[in-house]
Amino acid sequence: YVMAYCPYGTQAETVMKPVVDLLGSKADIRIRYLTSVTGTTVDSVQSLHGPFEAEEDLRQVCIQKYYPGIFWSYLTRFNSQCYPTSHTSATASTCSHTVMSALGITAATIDTCSTGSEGIGLLRTDQLSSAAKGVNASPTLFIKGTKYTGGMSPNAYKQAICKAFITAPTECQTALSSTATGATGSCG
Repeated sequence: YVMAYCPYGTQAETVMKPVVDLLGSKADIRIRYLTSVTGTTVDSVQSLHGPFEAEEDLRQVCIQKYYPGIFWSYLTRFNSQCYPTSHTSATASTCSHTVMSALGITAATIDTCSTGSEGIGLLRTDQLSSAAKGVNASPTLFIKGTKYTGGMSPNAYKQAICKAFITAPTECQTALSSTATGATGSCG
């Protein structure tokens, strides 16, 4: 569970990317968004860091639905190119569209989803999920329904996920970086 502009959430996504690359076809690794949806329009979505974050949460949830195979590539580029500098609705949208174009994502599809009832419905589903689990901070990771409290490195995430398998795939024998992120904390 993350917020698109939570610095700790973007760090967690960066740490998780090598795990997704390694285990993506073996494990169901997906992002859920922490928002509050009080209506049926984009303006009814609240996210901690403001409207530009709610709009990006909507874009990301739609990209995850329509482009699951390149979703993590989008996150990687967004987090390195847009997150550090795009802190208004206009600049975030422009940067997001640049990243989508570079990856071959049809922006019109994502715009239709993210500005309409479909995107709102996807975020509402995430909101219900986070409420059911008592999640109120970004990042929060669950593995097989259990909240993860271990280290924040690719290898730590991989090991925790691999322990959840009944029979771990051979990919679990691959060592990933054990270097933890520079900062720890949460937004919430």
